[in-house]
Amino acid sequence: MSVFDVDKTDSDSVSKAITPEQQLHSTKPKTFQQWQNIRRSMGSKYYTPRVQSQMQKDAAALGQSYFEKRKEEWE
Repeated sequence: MSVFDVDKTDSDSVSKAITPEQQLHSTKPKTFQQWQNIRRSMGSKYYTPRVQSQMQKDAAALGQSYFEKRKEEWE
């Protein structure tokens, strides 16, 4: 295999990755770490009342687990 050969599995996994903007619109409550990733990608839009309200709702829905890292996030 040449260093210039492209592995299709890598490009497929990149194209299927969920962006923080897509994650923002999901209905599943997000953890603190997920919100931090959204903040890093959105810039000042993160501080809009709509986004902050949703973040508070997610924290209320998840309780203490909102702040806990899952094992797959450690790796």
